[in-house]
Amino acid sequence: MSRMQSLLRKLQGSHNTPQALCAMGSQVLTSAANFATTVILARTLGLEDFGQFSVCFLLVMIARNFLNGLILVPMSTIGPKLHDGSIRGYRAFLLLNAVSFCAISSVLLGVIIVPLSFAIGAPWLPGLTLGLIGVNILANGADFIRRYHFVYAAPLRALLVDVVRFGVQISCLAALATIFRDSFTVTTALGAMMVGSFAGIAFGFLFYGPMRWSKRLSRAVWPRHRAFIRWMSASVALDAIQGNAPLFIATALLGESALGLVRAVQSLANILNLPFNALQQIAPALSARILAKQGRHAMRRFLVASTFCALIVLLVVLSSIFSVWDVFVSFAFAIDAGIALPIFLIYCLRNVAMVLRLPVILELQSLEVPKSLALGGFIGACTSIFLSFNFTEHLGAMIVPTVNVSIILITMVIYSASIIRHSRMNKIR
Repeated sequence: MSRMQSLLRKLQGSHNTPQALCAMGSQVLTSAANFATTVILARTLGLEDFGQFSVCFLLVMIARNFLNGLILVPMSTIGPKLHDGSIRGYRAFLLLNAVSFCAISSVLLGVIIVPLSFAIGAPWLPGLTLGLIGVNILANGADFIRRYHFVYAAPLRALLVDVVRFGVQISCLAALATIFRDSFTVTTALGAMMVGSFAGIAFGFLFYGPMRWSKRLSRAVWPRHRAFIRWMSASVALDAIQGNAPLFIATALLGESALGLVRAVQSLANILNLPFNALQQIAPALSARILAKQGRHAMRRFLVASTFCALIVLLVVLSSIFSVWDVFVSFAFAIDAGIALPIFLIYCLRNVAMVLRLPVILELQSLEVPKSLALGGFIGACTSIFLSFNFTEHLGAMIVPTVNVSIILITMVIYSASIIRHSRMNKIR
């Protein structure tokens, strides 16, 4: 940790260390809450019902990826470059975008539920529509308000949004699993997520700040947001396909229990995502500021150092997990540790690859050239569908992380080539 702080101070100044630490704290809390949720649901509901919950969770996460690409990334990249006098108008602009996104994405989820239930053989899915829509609106609202506070240098408030949100969520789930065990279902689990997300939104919005709608500002920033949306919407859609197609195809071919197994192991592997997710929270805004004030070389130094620190944290966490693997997995999920181990090892490779690819993605975002992300997403989506359909029966549940690793490596090469080409075209030294 001291090495991480030292590198970040050299590159960005010591005033950003609290932001980095709060981002890491937020991700520790989020991963711990997601892991606790998985343990409670997997042990209480069983792998099959947990698999049903996982389908709903995946749909919400797909919507969350669109929120990130269409609103959070543009906000993190464009917002720090605006002068202070624009903040009130920009707050109103952002809130309108966030509310519109939650409404539109919820309508789209409602429309695709029935066709999806036929496609993956899940006749139970339409019965969860209302809960799914409620979780989508409130969970994305909480993610928006948290990222807003990170972008505008209020990392402690962003962390407290997570504390409130997940504290309430886990408390509700624990009560359902112990006191109201007989009425604990997938629907009530979704309800617990809604209550927690609403609490996080309520807390975060108390500190959102004054707003004033400005047509002039909106007209000025919308073209820049639209440029992101035009390419990021395609990129996020393709990312959703490449990341989730293996899971849905595995569900259709192997059943909900297989999805439950993969999601249980994935929740443990996601603990390794702590450094990656922390960088995702703060690096877009920081790298955009560095690019604007210090230039591209300074931004690259920041990204390289941040990646190095993230890899150190990842290796430390990985060592801790392996030291207690057998006992921990058997106790937490009530599944065979030997069956789960190959899946987990491939997820470890995926996490390393994700950390290595992140600075490449952030540089493309900071340069505001999302077209390359869309190209990589298209190739990744095609690869995901091809591998999933042709190798799921051979690899079983291991197909999911295997496809993930393959796509990350392929897209990293594509994105790196795009940066080199952009540098040559613009003659940036």
